[in-house]
Amino acid sequence: MGMDAARAFKGRLEAPGRWDGSTLEPPRTEPRATEPLPATTISEATEAFLARGQDRAIQPTTLAKYRTFINQLRAYCDGRGYLFIDQ
Repeated sequence: MGMDAARAFKGRLEAPGRWDGSTLEPPRTEPRATEPLPATTISEATEAFLARGQDRAIQPTTLAKYRTFINQLRAYCDGRGYLFIDQ
């Protein structure tokens, strides 16, 4: 078997995506009727972040740094008029 024949054989094996030569078909999914998710406000997101930090027993000094950052983030968002996290 020459080099060209080996490359052609290799190409046939790799093309379908499987070594046995069978083709891979993407999973069939029915389109879902999706309703738009309610927009999450920056205030809700930051409060949830702090609550998770308290639930995980993060050190008080770390929580204080998180609060400082969140206050800065809220001030920035207020200054720009942002209300939701996707803005």
